[in-house]
This record gives sequence, C-alpha cells and structure tokens, in this order.
Amino acid sequence: MESWKFEVGGGELNTALHAGKIPQSLFALPRLENVYLQENQLSGSLEDIPSPLTSSLLCIDLANNQLSGPIPKSLFHLTNLNYLILESNKFTGTVELSSVWKQKNLFILSLSNNLISLIDDEGETVPPYLPNIKYLYLSSCNLTKIPGTLKYLDAVSLLDLSSNQITGAIPNWIWENWKGHLNSLNLSCNMFTTLEQSPSLVNMTYLTYLDLSFNRLQGSIPIPVTTSREVALDYSNNYFSSIVPNFGIYLKNATYINFSKNKLSGHIPFSICNASKLTIVDISGNSFRGSVPQCLMESVSLIVLKLRDNQFNGVLPENSRERCNLNSRERCNLQSIDVNGNQIEEWFEHFQSMMENDNDEGQILEHTTNTKIALLYQDITVVNYKGGTLMFTKILTTFKVIDLSDNSFGGPIPKSLGKLVSLCGLNLSHNAFTGHIPSQLNSLTQLESLDLSWNKLSGEIPPELASLTSLAWLNLSYNNLTGRIPQGNQFGSFSNSSFEGNVNLCGRPLSKQCDSPDSTSPSASAPSDTNSFWQDRLGVIVLFIFSGLGFTVGFILAVWFQSFCHIERWIHKHR
Repeated sequence: MESWKFEVGGGELNTALHAGKIPQSLFALPRLENVYLQENQLSGSLEDIPSPLTSSLLCIDLANNQLSGPIPKSLFHLTNLNYLILESNKFTGTVELSSVWKQKNLFILSLSNNLISLIDDEGETVPPYLPNIKYLYLSSCNLTKIPGTLKYLDAVSLLDLSSNQITGAIPNWIWENWKGHLNSLNLSCNMFTTLEQSPSLVNMTYLTYLDLSFNRLQGSIPIPVTTSREVALDYSNNYFSSIVPNFGIYLKNATYINFSKNKLSGHIPFSICNASKLTIVDISGNSFRGSVPQCLMESVSLIVLKLRDNQFNGVLPENSRERCNLNSRERCNLQSIDVNGNQIEEWFEHFQSMMENDNDEGQILEHTTNTKIALLYQDITVVNYKGGTLMFTKILTTFKVIDLSDNSFGGPIPKSLGKLVSLCGLNLSHNAFTGHIPSQLNSLTQLESLDLSWNKLSGEIPPELASLTSLAWLNLSYNNLTGRIPQGNQFGSFSNSSFEGNVNLCGRPLSKQCDSPDSTSPSASAPSDTNSFWQDRLGVIVLFIFSGLGFTVGFILAVWFQSFCHIERWIHKHR
C-alpha cells in the first residue's frame, strides 16, 4: 500500500488521482464507511472484502475506472450498504439478482455499462427480503427480460434498463404500481414491440423523464398525466402511428418532446399549443401534413424546432412577420417541407440570436431534469452540412445553422440573411430560388458552409463573397450563374464540383477560361469555345515549331496564325 497514502477522516475516503489495483486491505480499514474513488485510473480486479457481515461500509463508488474481472460476491453481503455504484468499468461474468435483493438497506445500485450479464434467477417469486432501492441503473447488462422481482419494489423513483435486449411488451404494472413515485424511466435501445393494454394516457403523477426511443413500439403513444414542473419525453425511432389529439393539455410543463422517426400522420394536433414551456420539439421523419401550428412559430421559449422529412403543404403563419418570437432560435431545421416562401424575408428578421456575434466558446446544449440525481439529456440533430448529412450529438450553443434544403421555396434569396452574422452554416439547396445571390452574404463572417445548389439563381457570383475567410465548403452548382468566378482567399481552394452545371461561368477552377480580364459573359457557343481552345494552343505549338527557323520568323508566323484563327472565329460567330 506504499502508493496508497491516505487518511480516513470521519469514516470517509475521498481521494483522486489513484491508479492501479485497489489493495484488499483498504476495505478492512476500521471505521471506514464511505469510499469515493470514482473517475480515477484504477484497474485490475477487485478482491473479496474481508468480513462483509460486520463491515461498517455504507457507500462504495468506483464508477468510471478500468476495473475488470468478476464483481466479488462479498460486495452483496455488505448488510449495511446504502450505495453501490460500479458503472462504466470493465467488469465481466454474471451477477445473480437474488444476491442483490438481500441487501435490505440498499438505496442506490448502478451496474450499468460493464461487460456483465444479469441473471434473474427468481423469476416471479417474491423474495423474503426486499431492499428499499430508489435508484436502479441496469443499462447494458445483457438483460433479455424485465426482472420479475421489480414489480414488488415499492420505492423505485428511477429505473434505467436501456441498451439491453429486452423483447415483448412493456408491462402495465410499471404504470400501475409505480404511478405515485416513479420519476424517471429509461427503456430506450431495446426490442420492445408493444405496450400491454396499449394505453394512450398513463397516470404518472411525478414523472419528469420518459425515454422509449429506439425500440419497435407500435400503436398509440403513451402520454403521461403528470404534475411535475419539468417533463422530457422521447418516443423517437419507433413505429408509433397515433397520438391522442388533446395530448398537449397534459403536457403544460413539458420542455422536450421528441416524436421523430415514427409513423405519425395527419395534422399536428393544435393541442400542442398548450405545452407553452417547450424548448425543443422534434417531429421530423413522420408523415405530418397541413400547416405548422402558429404557436410553434410564436413561442418565446422554443430553441430548437425540427420539422424535416414530413409532408407539410401549408404556408408560414400569416402574421409571423409581426408576432413571431424566434429570438432564441439557434437551430432551424425545416428540411423536406413543402411550404410557401413568400414571407421568408420577414421571417429571418426575427432570428435575433443569430444577429449577434458569439465571442465566447459556447456551451453544450443540454437540459437537466429535476430528479435528486440529475438526469442530463442533450439535443441530437441531423443537418445537411458541408456536403453531407451529419448527426451532431453534442451541440454548442454557438453552433447556429439554417437548413431549408429540399423544399419548394421560391423568389429571391432574402437579403435579411446577411444580418445573421453568427451563422455557421446555410443550406438552401434543392429549392426554386431565383434572382441574384445577395452580396449581403459577405457579412456572414463566421460562415463555414454555404450550399445554394440546385436552384434557379442567375447573374454573377458576388465578388464580395471572396472575403468570407472562414468558408470551408461551397456549393453553387446547377444554377444559371454567369460570368467570372471570384478569385482569392477561400475561392482558390474550391473544386470544379462547387460550380458545375452553370454553363456560362468561367475562370478557375473550371477549365473554361474567360475571353478577357473584363469578361462577364463568355461565348455561349459550345463549338466556338472548343475551336478557340485548340486554336489558342496551336498558336503556341506553331511558335515552338518555327523557332528552329529563328525567333523573328517563328514569331511572325505564330502571330499570323493567331490572326487567321481570330478571323475564322469572327466569321463563324456572325454566320
């Protein structure tokens, strides 16, 4: 224990920067009650705890280390233990849940994110002794069913069974037995297919967090009837096909709702307007149609709104330019919506948070529920950015993107976009925008990605865009742009693909050169351009061929040949 120099004060060991194997004698220290060695560099296996029945240990927290091997059975014989937190290590082997239930004083148990397999060896049998467990974390424990003994635990406030292989139906006893005390339920990333009795409403008085995402659930979305002051709900990546129309009246305190990637259709229920505290709404990847409820556009609290991949065909709210309160909007992801773009100019005028330069490093967009042991959930968003579809799992508040791609927006690109000076990405591709590219975009000094491809834009590329020194990715392809491509700064790094599909563009990086430094409209005749290309090069070849006759003779012949070619080109053009 030479490298383990510590003092036990008040029965507590709380130290950091330890590495290596935990000595067996540590747990035998007299009067030791609490061991807090989480987030160190501990490795190796744990030895059996001597005399566990007489140990005074109350709390063991070894989370986020590199401990391996089987979990010693003696840990489950510590009769006075209240907290056992072993999550995020490399423990292996099996753990029999019957040994866990014998710890009648256990209050918090976390075995999540190891390499163990839990064995529910008691099935539906009621154990003679049951612990008073309130927080139970069994994520990634290779469970194939919900342990039967759980239904008899009458104090559970938080249950995490995520990332297992549990199949079948979510049992109805969860809502019935725990309706008066369950605060957080995470069943995500399993293989559940249905909810027993298919409830559309579940009475959960104190529920603040419900995560059923990434399962195979069908039927109606279960909406909790709760009185909690803050509610976060995630039903994404399932096969839900319906939702009770008046669901919003039960979610007046909801801050986060995610219905994305389900089979929902029809109009968005206007009862969503009752959920006035929402900060994040994601209903992307469904088959919603009609108009977007005006309340979502007017919300003061909404930060992220995701509507992509639906079948909306309404218009933006008529008075959005007067009452829309998009002051705090940081990500506006409306991809794959068919809406009328007549009011888009005024719409951008209300993106106040994008009109201010961000001088700080930003914070990760995240939210904490009001459980005693805080639950953190982070926004995950998918945007078309820098030429690809990217998923961002941790988003800084300074990362501000507008993705309106794959819509039917028409008319000119709004000049008001130039006011959104903190914008990092702008994607207006695959729309029907017309007119010129506004030179005001040169004010977007933090812009890293600009995609205006597949529109009907015309005119020259504003030379002012060359001043965007942060621009790392540009796509102006397949429009009707003309004239010389601006040069300098970032424009020197873009390839042909950034400009292809614009037959009247010329200059680097395209092989098509402009006729003169002042050219703004190269010849539109394709054969003439081809002939000119070869005639210019033949003149150079002639100069070298005749150089053997002497510089003067060779130079005169080359000039004569070039003059002849220019006359031929003029005749061809004026036929």
